[in-house]
Amino acid sequence: MGMRCIRLLHSYKVAVEFLVTLFLLLLRFDGCQASSSSSPTTTTHRCVEEERRALLQLRDSFNFPNGHALSYWVGDDCCKWKGVECDLFSSTSRVISIDISYERQSEQGTWYPNATLFTEFKQLQTLDLSGNKISGWINVQALCQLHNLKELWVGGNNLGDDGLPWCLGRSLPFLEEVSLWGNNRNISSLLLRALCGSTSLRTLWLNENNLISDDSLPPCLLDINRSSLEILGLRNSNLTEGVLHALCNSTNVKGLYLDVTENLPTECGVFHNLQTLVLYGDDHNGSSSLVLTALCNATNLKTLQLRNLYNGGNLPTKCDAFRYLETLYISGSSSWVVLMTLFKEARNLKTLKLYSVNVGDGKLLTELVGLTNLKELYLWDNGLTDETLSLGLLRNLSLLEGLSISNNNLKHIPTGICELKNLQELSLRANMIDAIPTSTFNNLTSLRSLDLSDNKLQGTLPFSLFANLSKLKHIDLSNNDQLRIETESPTWIPSFQLDSLRLDNCKLNNHIPSFLSTQYNLNILSLSYASLQGKIPPWLLYNKTSLLVLSLGGNHLDSQFPVNPRNATTACLGPFK
Repeated sequence: MGMRCIRLLHSYKVAVEFLVTLFLLLLRFDGCQASSSSSPTTTTHRCVEEERRALLQLRDSFNFPNGHALSYWVGDDCCKWKGVECDLFSSTSRVISIDISYERQSEQGTWYPNATLFTEFKQLQTLDLSGNKISGWINVQALCQLHNLKELWVGGNNLGDDGLPWCLGRSLPFLEEVSLWGNNRNISSLLLRALCGSTSLRTLWLNENNLISDDSLPPCLLDINRSSLEILGLRNSNLTEGVLHALCNSTNVKGLYLDVTENLPTECGVFHNLQTLVLYGDDHNGSSSLVLTALCNATNLKTLQLRNLYNGGNLPTKCDAFRYLETLYISGSSSWVVLMTLFKEARNLKTLKLYSVNVGDGKLLTELVGLTNLKELYLWDNGLTDETLSLGLLRNLSLLEGLSISNNNLKHIPTGICELKNLQELSLRANMIDAIPTSTFNNLTSLRSLDLSDNKLQGTLPFSLFANLSKLKHIDLSNNDQLRIETESPTWIPSFQLDSLRLDNCKLNNHIPSFLSTQYNLNILSLSYASLQGKIPPWLLYNKTSLLVLSLGGNHLDSQFPVNPRNATTACLGPFK
């Protein structure tokens, strides 16, 4: 009958209503998938009429003189408009968030919004105007009247020295986050001084900028006695020596996003206070070596991310700061000297994430055996094989609660997984695993999430393998097209209540599994292209009060839907064969 993707909306007094949702981009892919952003099915109040009119005035200003953006802002209830969020739990449903980022058409040229347009929104907490060619404001001081504002995003524009009112920091008592990233003009200290005096500002994003046109950062933002700023983003910001000097004298910054740079002083005071550092760079001059050496003074550092450091140089043989690390994320690095030193020193790590790291013959991973405090280990896209994965690695990591070895070249379930009694999340997706030993899950009684999708599984997998997994919430075995799944057994009744089940492109026993009739907490059920036949059973949706996504496409099912769901559901029910 062809593709029929429908959005099912139910109330207790209204019958099943079918609405075509071809505009949903998430429904456009091979087969059939559904996606839905849930919202309360009923609201006591609609948006305030004065705020609805103010939004329409904002749209007119946005489109002057002949634009047509935000054309979907129609209807009486502005709380349902894209980019607008209301406080639906209050008695007035006031607008609390406006996001019109990257909506202005290129042919419209620059925009000079009148800041008084936003003063009608008395409870506004988030305002995102990023990427809209703002070159200045009319009545910019009116922004200081947004007394409930918590987040202001104005990056990707063309703001000059007067791009923010000087009263902003002092007038907005709840302002916590400001983004000026990607500003097309040089960011000056004059512009940043508008944020001085804030007692609540915690995060400032200045990434992708030319900093700073007057070679300075305002001291008022970097002094613990004068500023509450804790997280500072400076990635790709062409830092001058003056800016770096000001940064190194900072006493309040605890989180820093920074490129490797040869200008960074080896004695940089900011590292003493850092708790989080995210370091970027495709470094070919050894600058990362200087930064990592300076890190040895960062004895408060808890989280370290190293992204694309291909030339780490040399590190001190002993670096006390790494002993206190709790979270380490490394991506795109082939500097074994850096990695080996980190693994030897960071014995208190609780979370380790390696993404696209060249592990060679696996000797690098032997250093992980000593990280006995690890609770989360993620080894994504590292070219791991059964041979390169250290045999004793998992056995020594008995505290693991989360393990992902996804997007590698494993052919077998790694040795030692069955001994991880504390494991709660396991992902081995996108490997070449062809079989699951029957004893794999016997001891994994804490397991909540299992993902073996996109492998080469074959033969028959009985769901009774999961008999001991009473805490299981998520199962994904999709895209194993040679796998036959046996979900029914006269001697087995599931002890778990699933939140999501994905068995797309597997082989089921011709019918929708009957054990689903006892799964009352399902949010996602995806069984497309699973060799299903016959009628859709009436119990499938009758008792699924929390079901948000249903996908049954590519099967031989009767196209008639038997019962209307009890909540808003996005379903994809075709093509039927």
